[in-house]
Amino acid sequence: MKPILFNTEMVRAILEGRKTVTRRAMKPQPELVGRFWVFGDARWSDTVRTVTPLPGHTLYNRAPYRCGDILWVRETWAKDIDGEFVYRTDYGTTGDDSFPPSMFKWRPSIHMPREAARVFLRVIDVRAEQLQNITLEDIKREGIRQEGGDRIEDWLGKPRKRWIDTWNGTIKPKELAAYGWSADPWVWRIRFERIAKEEAGQDEWV
Repeated sequence: MKPILFNTEMVRAILEGRKTVTRRAMKPQPELVGRFWVFGDARWSDTVRTVTPLPGHTLYNRAPYRCGDILWVRETWAKDIDGEFVYRTDYGTTGDDSFPPSMFKWRPSIHMPREAARVFLRVIDVRAEQLQNITLEDIKREGIRQEGGDRIEDWLGKPRKRWIDTWNGTIKPKELAAYGWSADPWVWRIRFERIAKEEAGQDEWV
């Protein structure tokens, strides 16, 4: 069982069933040597943009998560006056908050203890791919809302830009050149399904 970080918007997308895929930058990045990408003892042609890691190979061993892993989601949290855990996601965004953001002393997701976890995921697929290889269907799976129709042309505008902005917003400014959308970095594409707390075995380690 491993922790995984999501911001408030993405936690909401998971809770609503809209988000079933996440991407994480590969660090370090594969190196292009001649006509081959090299990552540890793994290498593949420079024409390949998606690779499925195989058990025992360097690519598989270096993946942050593997098929079957159970993940507990770290999110922005606090405790109420009774000492019960509360979650920022349940109180809307800063713009539409019906409760003032200062109502609780919100704590960063990185500091969330595992006993506070309420969202659990099971990894069902892991691939290595270049960021710009994302499909329109995967933009949906990433939890990006589409407010218009469902035609391809509807997805080539605002939702695609929203996805790019969302990705770039997760990258530190000094790392944008290496991991931003324009750099087209290699990423881990991680597909998951939400599972119940009992199925995750949470009670065994609380």
